[in-house]
Amino acid sequence: DQDLRQNAMLYLCRCIEHYDPSLDIKWSTYAFKSVYFYIKRTHAKQMKRQELLLDPEEIENLGQERNETECFEETMKVREIRAVCTPKERDVLDLKLKGYKHGEMSEILNRSCITVGVHWRNIKQKAREL
Repeated sequence: DQDLRQNAMLYLCRCIEHYDPSLDIKWSTYAFKSVYFYIKRTHAKQMKRQELLLDPEEIENLGQERNETECFEETMKVREIRAVCTPKERDVLDLKLKGYKHGEMSEILNRSCITVGVHWRNIKQKAREL
């Protein structure tokens, strides 16, 4: 945790060097987004390293922890959600279930990231209402 803070501070110093005021972006916005995404990338890398450190038996057990009933219930919930979604929302839901991120989905579906985000927000709202 302390290492992450120190690395974030160093990255913030690097942001100072790369900041260009002519881009019409506030320093606070630029710095926040830069450091936020740095921390997010670092966290993702740490999680992947931890996955690589697991024994093959532990990885196998991770999949076995869920029983058939839980899988069936999740499948039924997804079907219920899909039933109330529009065709475009279904496309987004299917890609999200396959593990795609909003940027990747927008490229695949040839829609903007904002549109994909709106569809995802609508899907979550419909799921809450069920």
